[in-house]
Amino acid sequence: MKRKKTILLIEDDLSIIDIYKTALEQTGLFAVKTITLGSEAMEMIKDINENKSEAPDLVLLDIILPDINGIKILEEMKDKEK
Repeated sequence: MKRKKTILLIEDDLSIIDIYKTALEQTGLFAVKTITLGSEAMEMIKDINENKSEAPDLVLLDIILPDINGIKILEEMKDKEK
């Protein structure tokens, strides 16, 4: 059996999280992890870069988050090796 691809959904709107998570997981192909704050995303990026956490196969990133702009998160992801 093939490993499910991991999708990281960085989104603060709970209704959007529910829609995406339900639709993607119902296919049986994806495992969806969710983060609602930019600070949590930045911490995850740090953990991935330090090999404390595994990188997702795909990131769906909201640009407007309550604490950190999604563009800053994207820039941080691009600056890191992993």
